Amino acid sequence: MRKARIGILFITLLAMLGLVACAKEDSSVNLELNKNKIEIFVDDTFKLELKADGIIITEDILWDSSEGKVASVNDGVVKGLSEGETIITGLYENESVSCEVKVLLKPNYRVSDAEVLLEVDGSKVVSLLNNGDKVTTGVTYKSINPEIASIENGKIMGVSAGETTIVLSYQNKSYQVKVTVINKFNPVGDFYCKVIVPEMDNEMFEFDLMLSSDNTYTYFRRKSSNHPEQMVSKGNYTYENGVVSLEYASGTIKFKVRDNDTIDSIGKIVTGGTEAKLTFTRVK
Repeated sequence: MRKARIGILFITLLAMLGLVACAKEDSSVNLELNKNKIEIFVDDTFKLELKADGIIITEDILWDSSEGKVASVNDGVVKGLSEGETIITGLYENESVSCEVKVLLKPNYRVSDAEVLLEVDGSKVVSLLNNGDKVTTGVTYKSINPEIASIENGKIMGVSAGETTIVLSYQNKSYQVKVTVINKFNPVGDFYCKVIVPEMDNEMFEFDLMLSSDNTYTYFRRKSSNHPEQMVSKGNYTYENGVVSLEYASGTIKFKVRDNDTIDSIGKIVTGGTEAKLTFTRVK
């Protein structure tokens, strides 16, 4: 009888130990986030919510970002910092749960060329760019006046002299390109420019620019009352789509064709110790 009681006590003790063990196994919490994977833009935020056994937890959570330069996390609020990917982890009661985060650059659309200068029969390809990358699908093109310039698949063609606008449309927004078409221009010849410099008591400077058929040029300043004749520069030049480009010691000087007898400097050129926009007129 005594052995039977001891057996019963032993079995009861084992059962109690089993219950304790089960209780320990069941002590872990079931964690989950409201999102397992998200995409956000740089400077944008997203709030992650952590649930333990279905209950939203707001305290005692340790948050971490595997790539702190890509995205930060503070009290579950994820903020995009730079383009890339990271893992956001929430730790609660020795249990963790993670969310994959991809940070994207905010869309920044613009046309590759806001203004285009073409000769008749000349062409130029324009594109819609997003953060510098070409948008390859979904862009439509339209010419306001196809009798001056037409466009097909982004390629503008000069039809006749004049001005018009090319419209690129994408996702219900439009982007414009101003197009000027000129008659065919022959750059070979002699051009003359006169400029008055107010900073030098309105002193007048005169320049000659000679463009040769072998694509070389000579650019010099004429003799004046205060200055001798001086060679400014000489070298090679190119002409394309209404722009004459002179290879210069410090870079390139560019002139935009206004008409068959006039070219204007693109930007200012150092002249008599100052800078000025120059206009050359054909004399030969």
